Amino acid sequence: MPLVIAMLLLCAPAWATLWTDRLGDFERQNAIPYALPNLHLAQEYGVEAAERAEYKAGSRRFTATAYQTADSTGATALYQSLQPAGAKPSEFETKAVEEAFALASVEAHSTTVVQYQNYVMVFENDRPTWQVVKDYLGYAPNLGISTPPPLPGYLPKENRVPGTERYILGPESLNLYLPDVPAGVAAFSLGAEGQVAEYEADGNRLKLAILSYPTPQLARKKLEEYRSLGNPVLKRDGTLIVFVASPSNRDFAERVVSQIRYRAAVTMNEKLTSPAEEFRQLIINIVIMVAILILLAAVAGVAFGGLRFLRRRGSSADSDDFLRLRID
Repeated sequence: MPLVIAMLLLCAPAWATLWTDRLGDFERQNAIPYALPNLHLAQEYGVEAAERAEYKAGSRRFTATAYQTADSTGATALYQSLQPAGAKPSEFETKAVEEAFALASVEAHSTTVVQYQNYVMVFENDRPTWQVVKDYLGYAPNLGISTPPPLPGYLPKENRVPGTERYILGPESLNLYLPDVPAGVAAFSLGAEGQVAEYEADGNRLKLAILSYPTPQLARKKLEEYRSLGNPVLKRDGTLIVFVASPSNRDFAERVVSQIRYRAAVTMNEKLTSPAEEFRQLIINIVIMVAILILLAAVAGVAFGGLRFLRRRGSSADSDDFLRLRID
């Protein structure tokens, strides 16, 4: 048993890393834990682990940062917050669409941001190929699968400014991305979530916010509180409240708001294990099974020996269970 425990303790640190030793032709040079500058935002988005590593293949080199969150909603929020200004869909997203891979990715200059389920990856300088990204997702420990949040799908595409999408999950992100709405009005304790993005046309720019509540009744009740915030353009549809705070051009705001229609959605949460995670779990199960068999064998041996000792002690020396042939 001490040997089994020692094996598990020795293997645990190696399994905790987010980045593998190799990514295709790239070899990992180093890896260190990493933390978002805004720790309150990281906590709000459910960041559970983060690691930054450098990879090199010949003269090519890139820096990769991986974030593991509690679920895909937190990963979506983090992914949007890490998008650089002017971000546009990257080639990774195009490849993912071709292979029916539910992955989101944007790039700007030398930075590429990728989000898949509860993982967000940021590649800086050079970047790996699409095949390497897929190989990494096959390695990623504690990869979870769940339905992505529906709010980003409500954002109209027409006139949307790229890279301005931001997801709101609590007071910290609300203060950063939608300061016109007090936290008491948003009421995150009631299960509210929000999605914001900026729109621009003919020199007019506005910030659109979509806030979701658990029930239509609650959204209807909160609508009056939003109405008291200045002179907004407001709309309630199902569980959604669509909000534009004091737009400079109300006609433009009305056109954007009118494009949003509520659609009922069913969400699910399910744990997905990668092949590497399945192999690790298999090894753990084998070690546990061997330990249990050793323990059972030891208990059976002690019990058998003890019973024979007690039987011999309670009988005469001549009464032996063994058959003697006496052929000498």
